[in-house]
Amino acid sequence: MISVIVVEDHLLVRSGLASLFEKIGDFRIVAEYADGREFIQALKDLPQADVILMDIAMPWLSGLEVLEQTKVRPNFPPVVLLTMFPHRTYAEQACRLGAKGYVTKDSSHEELLEAITAVAAGGTYGFSGYGDDYVASSMEMDGAPSLIEGLSAREHEVFRALCAGMTVKETAYALDISVKSVSTYKTRLMEKLGVDSLSELIRIGLTRNL
Repeated sequence: MISVIVVEDHLLVRSGLASLFEKIGDFRIVAEYADGREFIQALKDLPQADVILMDIAMPWLSGLEVLEQTKVRPNFPPVVLLTMFPHRTYAEQACRLGAKGYVTKDSSHEELLEAITAVAAGGTYGFSGYGDDYVASSMEMDGAPSLIEGLSAREHEVFRALCAGMTVKETAYALDISVKSVSTYKTRLMEKLGVDSLSELIRIGLTRNL
């Protein structure tokens, strides 16, 4: 029996996962958290689990931000991230922060269960072509770390969404944060990267294959 902690802000998704696991019989949910902040607040009292199944786009703290805050904790259960975005968008960041699995929300139930099973057994899932060599090479720029690598997890998320052609409103919806927050992150990104327009910001992102 594989025990799973679920961190997902949508009740319907959590209910669907519970029904799926109950039907399969080899998986059980030992705890549920509605967002990243609630999960972080419960760290001291987490039940033992084989895998943490965590959404990336959540209010308060995203899945990537949670990984930033927990990646140095010893004996922490391996994390499988759920995302509505394609692999190329977040695979580098997720791998760098220590995620062991990466599954898009349009995947089949079989793929999700396969990912959880593989990670529970000590393996990885969903990073084919985006392993350590890919991450290491993508972090080099003229022999020095890029300014992009100094961005926070949430800044990375907003940056990649904008580079994917999303509007501020679409980005806010996708990341489950306010339009005002996205606008603030956009302004902060432009300041950090030294550009004066969204087109310049996107150009930088495209040169980095974001």
